[in-house]
Amino acid sequence: MKLTSNSNNSMLFFLIFLFSISENALVSKSTNLRQRCLHDQRRALIKLQQDILNNNASSITFDDNSYPKVENWDEKVDCCSWEGVHCDNYGHVVSLNLSYSQISGRIEAVFDLIHLQNLSLARNNFQLSPIPSGFEKLANLTHLNLSYSCFSDQIPPGISRLEKLVSLDLSTISFCELPPTFNDPDSNHVFHFEELHRLRLEKPNLDSFFRDLRNLTEVYLDYVDLSAQGTTWSRALSGLHNLKVLSLPHCRLSGPIDTSFKNLKSLNFINLEGNNLSSEVPRFLPGFTDLQVSLQMVSLYETNFTGKLPDSIGNLKAMTNLLLYTCNFYGSIPRSLANLTSVAEIDISYNKFEGTIPAFGDFSVPKLQDLRLSFNLLTGTIEPRIFTLPSLKILYLNDNRLSGVVGEFSASSSVLEKVYLNGNNLSGGIPRSISEIPSLSFVSLAANEFTGSMQMDAFQNLENLTSLDLSFNSLTIGADKQDLVFPMLEELKLSRCNLTEFPAFLKNLEQLRTLNLSNNQIRGPVPKWLWTSSLNELDLSENEVDFPNGHEENGTFSPLGKLTMRSCNVFEFPEFLKVTDSLWYLDLSGNKIEGKVPSWIWKSSLQYVNISHNSLDSMEEFYPNITLDLLATLDIRGNSLRGSLPKGICKLSSLSILDASHNKLNGSIPECLGMMVSLSVLNLQRNKYTRIPSNFAPASKLRSLNINGNLLEGNLPRSIANCKMLEVLDLGNNMITDTFPFWMDKLPDLKVLVLKNNKFYGQIQLPATRNFSLPKLGIIDLSSNNFTGDLPREFLESLDEMLMNRKSKSAAFKTIGQYEYYQDSVTIMSKGYEMVLVRILTIFVSLDLSNNRFVGKIPEEIGELKSLVVLNLSRNGFEGRIQPSLGDLVELESLDLSQNKLSGNIPQQLTGLTFMSAFNISYNNLTGSVPRGNQFETYTNDSYIGNVGLCGQPLSKKCTSDDPATQPPLLSDSVRLMNDSVLGKRWSLGREFGAAEGGEEEGIAEMAVAERRRGKLKYVGGSVIVI
Repeated sequence: MKLTSNSNNSMLFFLIFLFSISENALVSKSTNLRQRCLHDQRRALIKLQQDILNNNASSITFDDNSYPKVENWDEKVDCCSWEGVHCDNYGHVVSLNLSYSQISGRIEAVFDLIHLQNLSLARNNFQLSPIPSGFEKLANLTHLNLSYSCFSDQIPPGISRLEKLVSLDLSTISFCELPPTFNDPDSNHVFHFEELHRLRLEKPNLDSFFRDLRNLTEVYLDYVDLSAQGTTWSRALSGLHNLKVLSLPHCRLSGPIDTSFKNLKSLNFINLEGNNLSSEVPRFLPGFTDLQVSLQMVSLYETNFTGKLPDSIGNLKAMTNLLLYTCNFYGSIPRSLANLTSVAEIDISYNKFEGTIPAFGDFSVPKLQDLRLSFNLLTGTIEPRIFTLPSLKILYLNDNRLSGVVGEFSASSSVLEKVYLNGNNLSGGIPRSISEIPSLSFVSLAANEFTGSMQMDAFQNLENLTSLDLSFNSLTIGADKQDLVFPMLEELKLSRCNLTEFPAFLKNLEQLRTLNLSNNQIRGPVPKWLWTSSLNELDLSENEVDFPNGHEENGTFSPLGKLTMRSCNVFEFPEFLKVTDSLWYLDLSGNKIEGKVPSWIWKSSLQYVNISHNSLDSMEEFYPNITLDLLATLDIRGNSLRGSLPKGICKLSSLSILDASHNKLNGSIPECLGMMVSLSVLNLQRNKYTRIPSNFAPASKLRSLNINGNLLEGNLPRSIANCKMLEVLDLGNNMITDTFPFWMDKLPDLKVLVLKNNKFYGQIQLPATRNFSLPKLGIIDLSSNNFTGDLPREFLESLDEMLMNRKSKSAAFKTIGQYEYYQDSVTIMSKGYEMVLVRILTIFVSLDLSNNRFVGKIPEEIGELKSLVVLNLSRNGFEGRIQPSLGDLVELESLDLSQNKLSGNIPQQLTGLTFMSAFNISYNNLTGSVPRGNQFETYTNDSYIGNVGLCGQPLSKKCTSDDPATQPPLLSDSVRLMNDSVLGKRWSLGREFGAAEGGEEEGIAEMAVAERRRGKLKYVGGSVIVI
């Protein structure tokens, strides 16, 4: 019995052993079957590897984690185990992921992998080569990702035949490495080449392309040019009923969105940012029932969407991210926005929203982490509970019109990390609660009306405080405690905080990188302890401080990158600059520095230098061993520089802005300045130059050329016509002798042309051999020359910018000549005064032909220049009647027809020009009664003097009963006057044109423009009436 038991046990163990061997063999066989790569698949992969490695010419990668995966493919190893390769159980390659693989070579071999279901070549660099044809062979593809790999030109139609596609990503990138065959260094040519070869979809069109791709749930076409689709793109996509993700940012789409778009009932992600849709948001988008439970993210920023945001947007209960910033929305922010219970991010900044902030509550937006309402027109107070929303970490309410006192709140209940309240009208004391939020790291309360005293130790418990800005309030900051420590503080701005000395606690801030103490009452030398190794940005402007020289060995500001000391008490260049090698920004403007500009201030790291408005008389040549290849802006205006500029200036290969105006430079303008290919702005006005360079052909980037107020003679160089990007040309107040430069029609972007007070002569007779047009000219000043003959109607009809009315202009408030650290200006005559427009806006349109020898009738076509704000035809020989069509110039504010030979009556149509605050028709031969009504009630006798045939108010000569004057309309009791002391006479014309820069005056100007657009603002003499 015992033997039998042992035998049975042995047999059992033997069977178990055999079974385990058999099972292991089956597992091994199954594993080998699953991993063994078929021969044709192996061959295709090896061919792909060879093509990639043999043709890889890229030197740029888009991610630090990218590496050449195919280099690691080992032919001795089963290809199904190669990195990025995945096979099915039969050895077919079904997935190939070569993203971030530094590929730029040929990839056609991939089309032999016909079983592919998933293909990703994302984040490579194909150097603007076309997507190869052959994708129709991959009929099993469900996921295709070629994104951000610098493909170019037309998307191949074969992709449109992949009927099984579920996800398609063809997104591209705006910056790519150019192919090796392209070696033109001119950035304009580079840009043109990139635009010419931008990835696009034209043939087939969008409708045909997606017709058979009905299974798509994800479409990403970021930056792909879809402009050929016109406004039909939304209708073409409406058949993709399964679509959940639609990403079409920066695709050059245009609006409006077709109503068929509501067929996309499954959308949960939509991104249309950066397209010029210029329409109202479709009502069905926030109101569509199916989207209320699916739509999670909407990104429509920079789309030019306009109108009011519908209140039904609060129905989108699944919404997590709502990004509508930098559009043209107006009206109140919907109260329902505070009911988006799933929302984590709301950004509706840079719009025109008015009214108060919605009542966000703890339970209505429990997940809200990021709220940005900045740069709108919001009013009212800030409710304290907004600071204690349970998840809110980021709060931007800056640059609105919020007012009142900010109340206290429970700081311990707040999780805020960033708070920006700057640029409002908040008053009272700064609430103690803000300085007690334990998680706070960034705080900006600048540019408000906060008052009272505040000690810096109020913030000492904020262990994470990284940035603090209390500038431009009416605060008195106490900073006399020396033992204060802010261990994480990197940025501190205390501009205009009534400081009288350098805060002693600054010695303890080892992490401080940016310090702004400008606009205080600090006097004396900068203390040595401020010369810290950590500081890289320092602004001490508008204080009477200076650096004591002779102490540069005691501290060197070695990492200092940006030094700003405008209008201080600096008498000479600080010697520590000799040992500062990292400085890139230097502003010593408006000081008392005399003598030469020493060579030792020039460092190879410099990008911006402003030493304007001092008393400098000469510049030493640059050291030959110093290369200034990074210097982009050099501002030396308003000094007493004599003789010539240093020859080394013409060797500054990156110089974009050179302003040497208002000096005493003489002789010939250096020829080399016209040869600088990098130059955008050349301002040499108010010097004593006598000769202009003959060749401007290489200056292809020149946007502004100002040589006003010199002693230039001779003809105008025709080579200026090669400066195709030129926007501002000011040659006024010289002695140039030439005929009208008709060749300027070769300058398509020219917006400002000033030729006044020269010796130009002859008739303005348009060339008959070609179509003549000056399409963007908005400011023309030909005054005080010797132009003769009739004023041709064809010339007026060539001024397209002046022909457009205000409503048809696409960018009414665009600034001309605005750069990061520089702003173009122009001087004009208006209302009898010389005015400097320190900001040139396209909304300002002026035509000045005064003090010439024009004769004949004023063309009737002048009434078609509906954008005109200033028109001056005075001191000529015009005769005949005043054209009634002038009454069509509804934007006109200044009209001067004085000292001509005009006759007949004053047209009654002129009374409709309700903005016209300056009117002069003196010294003509006009007869009849002076019209009555509107602005004509405000003009004085000076407007009509020298016309003996005129009668009626305000003249002393009364009219006969046969010629009665028109009765003026009565002003209603609701009229409110704002006189010159409030609005300022200077901006009466220039309120929206930048006659004053920034500050309160600019804010009033913005208000006036808004009222003007609503038809509620009129001028009465020097006053403004708001109805």
